[in-house]
Amino acid sequence: MRKIFLWGYWAKNFGDDLFLKVYLEQMKEATHNTYILTEKKYKEFYKKMGVKVVTKDSFIYKLSYKLLMLCRKPELYFLLVNKRSLFVLLGGSLFAENKGELAEQQQFVNLDYATTKAEKAFVIGSNFGPYTHEKYKKQYEVLFGKMEDVSFRDKMSFDLFNQTLKNVRYAPDIAFEGKWEKNIKNSNNIVISVINLETRQELAAYKDIYEKGIADICLHHINKNEKIFLVSLCQQEGDDLACKRINDILNQNNKRFVEVINYNSIDRTIELFASAKKIYATRFHALMMGLYFHKNIVPIIYNEKGINAIKSYCRPLKWFSIENFDEKTLHQMTKIEQTAELELPASRQFQGLLEYYRLRWCNNDI
Repeated sequence: MRKIFLWGYWAKNFGDDLFLKVYLEQMKEATHNTYILTEKKYKEFYKKMGVKVVTKDSFIYKLSYKLLMLCRKPELYFLLVNKRSLFVLLGGSLFAENKGELAEQQQFVNLDYATTKAEKAFVIGSNFGPYTHEKYKKQYEVLFGKMEDVSFRDKMSFDLFNQTLKNVRYAPDIAFEGKWEKNIKNSNNIVISVINLETRQELAAYKDIYEKGIADICLHHINKNEKIFLVSLCQQEGDDLACKRINDILNQNNKRFVEVINYNSIDRTIELFASAKKIYATRFHALMMGLYFHKNIVPIIYNEKGINAIKSYCRPLKWFSIENFDEKTLHQMTKIEQTAELELPASRQFQGLLEYYRLRWCNNDI
């Protein structure tokens, strides 16, 4: 049986799960032979979504991992890829130089092996970087050159490679390709997507002022008798802990207006964004949902991918840095009324994979 191996961040993170949901909608014929790599605690969640799961924390996988690392070989999941497989790198910030030298070396060994062994390989929906060393970019330039189609989600990533590679494209974020229900009734709710800065070395110093600032935003809307949803979109990265700390800043009377939401359902989370009166978006895909549904949106930017997306999709949109949560900024955030005028290219993230799959692959023995 021919198989499709996806590589991405499968840890019950709303943004990456959006990517997988759109993949499953657009590649319906292939869902029965699509594989992902995740942990045992997420196995049932992803099986219910409709993919087959390899667990990287099983006894056999962990044992093989140690042996393969000693031999400087790719880990087991990538060794499963062969000439009867497609290899798809599906996700957002897949190529950030922030994991440490050993982890980045192993990642490249894994990806280079699977790309070389697969019938064809694809990048879908990613940005490139942030990166520090030119050598890092150069090795991925070589890797991308071996692929059938490389589709970035921002112009800046595209511009890094389009002079040397003919197979790179730029298309809007995968969130814009979803068939999300737009006729959901608007509510008076305020949705605030938060992020845990405690474990982010470059941003940890801003944790207290950020969380106090979010609590002050809550108080502003509580004083207007508005319902507030504090939303954790990635428990694996501690968003739920940040929500709890922010909620704990409020007194008992004010807490009556606040509900903490931990992401468990893609559809219910999309509905929450679709019905919101205003969205304060720290997480990238909270921002994408706000843009998609033309909501009053306040982008709270914690790295360059958010800035690059805004510049790529809607230049006039005002955004705020997570490093600058002073009283003046908070006042601007609470008073601002803005919706994005989107300028999206006709190109689509999945068009390269869909074309190859339907014209050259799916009629063969699957």
